[in-house]
Order: sequence, then structure tokens, then C-alpha cells
Amino acid sequence: MTKQEAFDKMVAHLASQKGRGIDPHGGCVYRSPSGLKCVVGALLSDEIVQEMLSNPFWSTGVGHLGVWRIFRRELALEDLADDEARMFYDAMQHAHDQGHDIDNLHQRLRTIAEKYKLDGEGIASITQWNL
Repeated sequence: MTKQEAFDKMVAHLASQKGRGIDPHGGCVYRSPSGLKCVVGALLSDEIVQEMLSNPFWSTGVGHLGVWRIFRRELALEDLADDEARMFYDAMQHAHDQGHDIDNLHQRLRTIAEKYKLDGEGIASITQWNL
């Protein structure tokens, strides 16, 4: 998968889900009890998320090395080196986690698109953002 393909899939997910995947305490998670998914979690199968949750070194962040090993195996980007891909996914996760309203989310995604030289046309398809 290319970074553009990953970006497009994650943006389409945000547009269709219209909000964050959060746990009962308001923290962002790859899979919420109600079935909602975080932006990066949308790229992962349920089986992979289960593998991550069963990892004894589990952390909710892409930056955690145990999680990153699974990401690298499952979501390698053919046009970004490992460290750059890790930063790309981390930026997308932070946009999801910290986008406090639709304008802020759009701005965060446009910044990522600009930084990684991506077509951000799909960002406009996100018309609702529930916290």
C-alpha cells in the first residue's frame, strides 16, 4: 500500500464513521466497545487488533515498539521508510485523537497531506465529527 492509499482509506473511514473510536472513559482506542474504530485501527483486521491486545507490551499508541512491529508487518508503506511510516501513522492517530471539532480535524489532515505530499481532496468528504 502507498501512503496515498493509506491516507485515502483513513480519510474515507473518518467520513463514514463521523467520530472517534473511544473507550468508556473517553480515551481513543483501535476498537471501541460499540465497534467504532480509530483512524489507524480502521486499516487493521479484527484478528490483528486481537493480536495487539494480547501483546504483553501493549500500549494504545503507534509509537510503542511492540505495536509498531505488528504495524510494520501489516501496514508497511511501499513509498515510506519504516521510521517515516511510523511518524505518518502517528500523525494520523493524533489527528483522530485530538481533532476537537471538524475544522480542527480538517486542518490537521491538511497539514499531514501537505507534509507527505498527498492529495487531500477527500478531506472535504468529512462533513460531521462527533466527539
